[in-house]
Amino acid sequence: KLKASDIYSDDSGSESEDNKSQGRRSSSSSSSSDVEEEEKKREREVVEVKYADTRDQINKLRLSRFKLERLVHLPFFSRVVQGCYVRIGIGNNNGNPVYR
Repeated sequence: KLKASDIYSDDSGSESEDNKSQGRRSSSSSSSSDVEEEEKKREREVVEVKYADTRDQINKLRLSRFKLERLVHLPFFSRVVQGCYVRIGIGNNNGNPVYR
């Protein structure tokens, strides 16, 4: 859990002391702590759920295979696709495509 002192600096200390202590940290530990802080911020954010009311709104959310191919290797992909549905074509029935 973060403390207020972790986020906000107090005016009593000098900035040069803070810069010296932070300057000695390696870039790998700095970047990993930045990533951890971003993840904590995302967890704290309240997500407002919005439902699609019309077919047009659903069509705007649809991703083609081409778009998925570009997104599948991005780091946020597994988090974003959780809870999504996939439509798979299984053949034709009287000339109309059938999906599951």
